[in-house]
Amino acid sequence: MSVCNKKLCLLFIFLCKCVFSSELLPEQSIPVYYTADRLEVLFDSAGDSEEVNLQGNVKIAFEDIILRCDSATFEKNTGNIFAQKNLFIETLQGNIKADNITYNLNDRTGVILNAVFSSPPFYGKAEKLEKDGDVLYIVKGYITTCDNENPHYKILAERIKYVKDEYFQAQRMRFVLGEKFSVFYFPRYTVDAKTKEPVVMAKPAHTSYAGENLEIVFAQRTGINQDAVAKERILVGTKGYGAGAGLYSDTQGYRYEGFLFKRWGEGDIEPALFWELLKNYGSDYGGGAFLVDWRYVDNNAFFYDFFHSDYIAKSKTYNYLSFTHNLGQNMFNFNLRDSAEDDFLKIDKFPEIRFSTPFFPIGGSRVFLGNDFQFTNFYKEDDNYIRILDMLTLKQQIQTGVLTVSPYLSLGGVEYLWEEEDKFNFVREAGVGFSSLLKKEHKSFTEYFAPVITCFYRELDYNKGDLEYFDFIEQMESGYFVNIGIDWFFKKENDYMGRVSLGNLYDIEKDRFSVASLKYDIKLTPSVYIEGKNEWDISGKKYLLGVNDIIFNSGKSSYAIGGRYDDESNISGIEGRFGYRSNEFWRYSLGLQYDVNDANIAKTSLNLWRKLHCWELNLSVSASRDDVSFFVMIYPLI
Repeated sequence: MSVCNKKLCLLFIFLCKCVFSSELLPEQSIPVYYTADRLEVLFDSAGDSEEVNLQGNVKIAFEDIILRCDSATFEKNTGNIFAQKNLFIETLQGNIKADNITYNLNDRTGVILNAVFSSPPFYGKAEKLEKDGDVLYIVKGYITTCDNENPHYKILAERIKYVKDEYFQAQRMRFVLGEKFSVFYFPRYTVDAKTKEPVVMAKPAHTSYAGENLEIVFAQRTGINQDAVAKERILVGTKGYGAGAGLYSDTQGYRYEGFLFKRWGEGDIEPALFWELLKNYGSDYGGGAFLVDWRYVDNNAFFYDFFHSDYIAKSKTYNYLSFTHNLGQNMFNFNLRDSAEDDFLKIDKFPEIRFSTPFFPIGGSRVFLGNDFQFTNFYKEDDNYIRILDMLTLKQQIQTGVLTVSPYLSLGGVEYLWEEEDKFNFVREAGVGFSSLLKKEHKSFTEYFAPVITCFYRELDYNKGDLEYFDFIEQMESGYFVNIGIDWFFKKENDYMGRVSLGNLYDIEKDRFSVASLKYDIKLTPSVYIEGKNEWDISGKKYLLGVNDIIFNSGKSSYAIGGRYDDESNISGIEGRFGYRSNEFWRYSLGLQYDVNDANIAKTSLNLWRKLHCWELNLSVSASRDDVSFFVMIYPLI
């Protein structure tokens, strides 16, 4: 401002307490409110306020930000705010203490020096904070989830980009315990605030494969605009050492992971690979999907020790790779399938090509036609087999009141080729199905009852046991049969209450039932439900399989107890589980399995969770007749 203009300015000095005013920025009309013990306003030659100087108990409010300090200057024309001395900044994202701030209201950018910030769950310090819209840059500082003045750990970096509820990304990052103990260094590191993945996790453990060991797991977001998480694993044990890396995304539906383990002084490097992918696509020539669920692991002990959660979920399922494409009313499928429980997983179906035509009406009538063609190459005990199948099915649906009558005719051929023999199995089947869906409204729920009875005759050139087993077709037999099924389920408005399903197959000529099954899951009350699966060999009068549980959830506690029976694996016992959350700091669960055959406890497990200020501690111990293992996981709380 020139000397001449200064002479034209009117100087106001307000000596009274709590002076309050507001201004509108000319460009974007952002309301700015301020108050102070002393307020000085400078006007330009046109008589418009140009600059406001505030001293003592200064408070400036704009948008969602409140500045408190001892001294500040607001330039109305430029939109600049300068504040210093005992500076405290309040925002919706958190609070900041600093020496001074320079902020421009028009472009929402600013610089804060010597700042201490709190934006739960994150806290930190920085020589400089740079604000650019909703993004905060931390320059020469650290970020942590510990709210202590001297945090238990921190991520120290030259520059950290932080976006609230999204991620923070650090360049030249060091993970520091306490004041000075650097654990590791990364040139670039991104943490996803959405998935809440621990930044680093320590897992002291004992397993049969690695002995006493310590595993460190790092996790970080892969990029600014991506939701994928990358993980790195490093393991050192008394029996060997290993390392691995992985990448996964829940929203994109994929996971890739690899791990290598080497015993000290002996043996080769043992690998493990996991690949999961589900990808749908569309094109001008129809849509389709890729499906991959594949693992490559040296043996079951390796699988169990290093991928425990995967082992529980996948040890009894096939490896699978499938490509499916829809061609109008036809469907093309190519897949590979792998044996599930072999020690060294080998390909057992490689490959299978399938072309099927789902049932479609003929000429707009109630008569439907469907076809299924399969070409399969598979292995059994090192012998190679080729199986070619084609099945044509014609069926009709006739509605008579609440009863649906479905007569059908199915004709097909299955040819088996291998080194020694060539067999052709001609399959013909004819029958009629009777089904209905009955609905009954009760005062508080709706009941649905769906019985199905199918009577059919089947004739094959080769019966069960004459061919290498591949799938259900090789389990068929010639004769007259009745298939009986019942599905009984309940709903309360849109709330599922429970279901009971029964199924059985009766051989008329041999006058005997096949395996009967009963499945159920019923919610007795909002906190109590039962579930189970049972199978019987009716003719042999044998109970084959039983898994039945009653589960109770009540506030902080959860209980479950049930029977376990498997005739094939000689399992007969009772399993119980108990879980309790005492408060926000403690949670634990206990599991117990009692073997009735041996009259002893077959397996016990204990899981303990503890919140330790800014850390989480998880202890897991399991013991069986042959082995004891434990895991201790320690990781920062996000």
